Amino acid sequence: MQNSRMITLRHDGFELGLLPGTGGAVAHFKHQDANLLRPATGRAPTDMAAFPLFPFSGRIGNGRFRWQGRDIQLDLNFPPEPHAIHGQSWLAEWDVVSATSDRALLRYVHAADTWPWAYRAEQLFRLGPNGLVLELSITNLSDEAMPAGIGWHPYFPSAGAEIEADTTIVWETGPDMLPRPPRSPMASEQLREGAPIAELSLDTPFTTASRPVTIRWPEHRRMLRMLPDELLRFLIVYTPPGEEFFCAEPVSHVPDMVNLAAPASETGLVALTPGETLKGAVRLELSPLATGSAEADDGRVPAR
Repeated sequence: MQNSRMITLRHDGFELGLLPGTGGAVAHFKHQDANLLRPATGRAPTDMAAFPLFPFSGRIGNGRFRWQGRDIQLDLNFPPEPHAIHGQSWLAEWDVVSATSDRALLRYVHAADTWPWAYRAEQLFRLGPNGLVLELSITNLSDEAMPAGIGWHPYFPSAGAEIEADTTIVWETGPDMLPRPPRSPMASEQLREGAPIAELSLDTPFTTASRPVTIRWPEHRRMLRMLPDELLRFLIVYTPPGEEFFCAEPVSHVPDMVNLAAPASETGLVALTPGETLKGAVRLELSPLATGSAEADDGRVPAR
């Protein structure tokens, strides 16, 4: 990736750093001196504060699937990982379509290759008085339907953090890191009442209900709410022990959705027709953490 230029957006104490040349990634997102995402620790996409997921999120088993009568073999793009993971855009250079002091539109156009469909992916970042709004979209540029999904892969600081989410269904993953049939969560997987990150050991996809994901840092009296729209109704939670980060990823489908026997209504699989666009959005809203106070505004971003 040749373009290492940082784009910096600012608004009312919020600052967002973008690296279009590194997978269209977020390098940092902070409010005044507080990091709301783990700041970049290196130059690889997995070192970033967040990166986009197009045209699918998570793993596709061994990079293989069958689609409308055709056998597809994808590049295994993250060795020694035995599967294809997260699509192409997170490893590609993005173009800057426009950028102002508090808004930026990034674009990546994929030419058909082992992923045999052309597509256009876009990320629109907007800072406002409460935080960040990110709009994600993918448009099928090929002449046949393609499987499609979108998502976002943020890394949050784990020190002293808690997470709360309405995790109604869990897609248990096996040793191969691919999902099994869905089931109800066990007590150790249920995040409805909130749980300290230090007590969790998850690398798990969930189907969520209508409430936002709430992340708290009680020591700093800080709360960040992540409000995905209804398209991004799946949540991947990754809490690696001993790390300075955890992930809570809003996505439009479960991993390996093209190989699962469950219906598309359960997996989130979309067959995107030629010229069609799939859109989703997520808000990150910061507020003080007032002990004992009730949280307001449970709503999500309106569907687009």
